[in-house]
Amino acid sequence: MFKFKHQCFPVSIHEIYRVFSASSATSLVDSLTESQTDHLTNTNSSMVIAETSIPQFSVSLDPKHYISALFNCKNLNQIRQVHAQVAINGMVHDLPVGNKLLYIYVEHKALADAYALFGGMKDRDPVCWSIMVGGFSKVGDYTNCFGTFRELIRSGEHPDNYTLPLVIRACRNKMDLQMGRLIHHIVCKFSWHSDTFVLAALVD
Repeated sequence: MFKFKHQCFPVSIHEIYRVFSASSATSLVDSLTESQTDHLTNTNSSMVIAETSIPQFSVSLDPKHYISALFNCKNLNQIRQVHAQVAINGMVHDLPVGNKLLYIYVEHKALADAYALFGGMKDRDPVCWSIMVGGFSKVGDYTNCFGTFRELIRSGEHPDNYTLPLVIRACRNKMDLQMGRLIHHIVCKFSWHSDTFVLAALVD
């Protein structure tokens, strides 16, 4: 594991973990519910609730239920509400749900939330690794992009032809020749040197 060196993460990863523990998730939902109830007494309540609430859904163990709710989220607060529901209902370790939640966090550039979720995932597949590596790369946080990729290699997972181009382009953008050579070695080691996507990134 590595430390964040950029100011884009104002809170520690351990603090974020506590936010989304089961008990904390329950408190989050309760507080949001109380807050929305108070707003109903105000004349402008409809505007406030439109920004903070998500469509209500019942307890469900169907992953599609939460994935659909995530697609309906318009802002980070709504995403966190769904995350809380996912944690309460024991779906946080369902890989499709976890990956979609991770993706939505990254799309909203909430990298601290994304990495906290990623760090607590029991199972990781190539999709979640690719989302996390690509997320750091997109915001120009190449230190954590490379760090996450190193974590992938050390975990024993094999990089795929989605993750490798992301790291290769990060090397180009950072003009890091040493890291580029290391990635090239990894490309050859895992026999990705003839893959169209990887080759395109190498010659880009």
